[in-house]
Amino acid sequence: MSNITQKEHRRLMEILNDLIDIIVYIRKEIEDNYSLQKNEREAIEWYRYLKVHKDVEEVESLYKEIVDRYCTEFENQLCESSSSYDAKRIYLLREYLKAAYKILNKEEAKKNETYIQED
Repeated sequence: MSNITQKEHRRLMEILNDLIDIIVYIRKEIEDNYSLQKNEREAIEWYRYLKVHKDVEEVESLYKEIVDRYCTEFENQLCESSSSYDAKRIYLLREYLKAAYKILNKEEAKKNETYIQED
């Protein structure tokens, strides 16, 4: 198992932290919003998980969980609201997914390079 770099880990942590901040801000503006409370708890859970997991496979596992969550619920919830803060939340989720995807594919490219060099 290989770890992602400190720079990559820091970037993913920053994005999740920004996501938590924007969700907290939105929650202050919207009263009684259960789905935002749930979103906040999930984002905090993702942050805590990533804080102690730096292995590529663990990053991939979190990536898949966030993709699933994003595709099944966030998109529908975010379409219902048109606030600029929700747009920021969408942006941060996409940024995290793009950054994680780039990291995961970099590792896959290294594996392919090694495989090709062994032939």
